[in-house]
Amino acid sequence: MFYAFTGSKDTSALHVYKYPYKALHNASGCILHIVSWDANNVQQVSVSIDAADLLHEFARWCALQVIDLWDAPKVVRDYLKTGDKSLPVAGKAVKPQGNDIANSASASALRVIITADAAEAALWSLSAAQDADVTQRLKQQIKLEEMVEAALEVAGG
Repeated sequence: MFYAFTGSKDTSALHVYKYPYKALHNASGCILHIVSWDANNVQQVSVSIDAADLLHEFARWCALQVIDLWDAPKVVRDYLKTGDKSLPVAGKAVKPQGNDIANSASASALRVIITADAAEAALWSLSAAQDADVTQRLKQQIKLEEMVEAALEVAGG
């Protein structure tokens, strides 16, 4: 099974990857395609799902993993935990900190809050882990794979 994220249901030119987090690095949108090859080595898309909610949830989860690195306002913490878009969080996420990891964490939280593009928010959160340790990156990769698997089960894929 291979993965690709695109901005449409068009599957004519997919860049596919073995892992969802790798596919996310070249995401052009929030449509997740699951791809395999038939006996004649022809690419087959077995299922395509709108993964926007999944990617927003993943981005919020990533931001929560580093929330202790900065003094996040309660409303930001609440939004990251619930995803409640009615909370007045815009502009409250970034507070300068004394180190790059904290700044990356707050920037990641801000990106999750203000962007409407779920793929961009998820990728930003995943990229912020590059400043974290290997364990944090692995946790994110595993979490995204678990979320994708759960979404595929629901979609019947």
